[in-house]
Amino acid sequence: MNNPMAKHCHHLVLQNELTELEAEMAGYLKELGYGA
Repeated sequence: MNNPMAKHCHHLVLQNELTELEAEMAGYLKELGYGA
């Protein structure tokens, strides 16, 4: 799997999952009273 486009797509998927995880964590922290 040495296809640059495949790697790029996988990287985008990974970035999207991390963004969603960060959003969830921010939501939890807000509920707990941390953060703005």
